[in-house]
Amino acid sequence: MNNSVALAKKKSAKVISITSDENSHLAALSDLTIQVKNSKFVNNSRFVNSQFAITYALDIIAAMLLENADYRDQMNRTIDLITDNKLGRHA
Repeated sequence: MNNSVALAKKKSAKVISITSDENSHLAALSDLTIQVKNSKFVNNSRFVNSQFAITYALDIIAAMLLENADYRDQMNRTIDLITDNKLGRHA
């Protein structure tokens, strides 16, 4: 994955990462890092892992983006297209 990020950086792309390791190579390559907590500090293999924290962060980002009417309209068009195709309806 870091090769893809390095290539994106060479192409002048902005990179935003969501990670639990602020000292990772991915974080170092990123323009913005959203740090989430992980369960490495808990000595219990059945403890909830960091995927929930990542999903929560993505939900917050999506909710913020959908406050923009253009993004919300585009999402609704995408959902309509997917739903129509699933139900066998084609525009």
